[in-house]
Amino acid sequence: MAPGAGQRLLAAALVGFGTWHVLDSVLSHWILGIHRIRMDVPNPLVWDLLWFFAFGVAVIFAGWWLRRRAARVVASERGGRAAAALV
Repeated sequence: MAPGAGQRLLAAALVGFGTWHVLDSVLSHWILGIHRIRMDVPNPLVWDLLWFFAFGVAVIFAGWWLRRRAARVVASERGGRAAAALV
């Protein structure tokens, strides 16, 4: 297995998971109004925003960070920054 492949795979999964939740929040919760995270509270937008940031934005950021970290590991193993640009 290539160096950093496991981290890159996990990073891609995190970005995909987070992207799905961002799109679901925007489309299903706000634009189409299909469902909300919690309907039994006075202000469901608070829960929607919490879900949006906790399972969307934060997870995308974690995947992005992990991807950059994996690229640095691969670059250091290959001996330079030029290799990081190719990853």
